[in-house]
Amino acid sequence: MPGTPGMPYLLRRLRPRLEQDLGKQALDTILVANAARAFAWRTPSDPYEGSGSGRP
Repeated sequence: MPGTPGMPYLLRRLRPRLEQDLGKQALDTILVANAARAFAWRTPSDPYEGSGSGRP
C-alpha cells in the first residue's frame, strides 16, 4: 500500500523493539515458526497428498 512503511520498516525498526519487549524466543516463534506453519499448510482435499504419485 503506497505511503505505508511496509515490510522493510517491520524488519529494521519494529523487530528490535519487539525483541526487546517480548524476548528473542517469543519473537522467533511469532515471526519464524508461525510463518513456517502457515506456508506448510495443505488443504485436506489435496488429491495428491499421500498418493505417492507426486503432482502432475
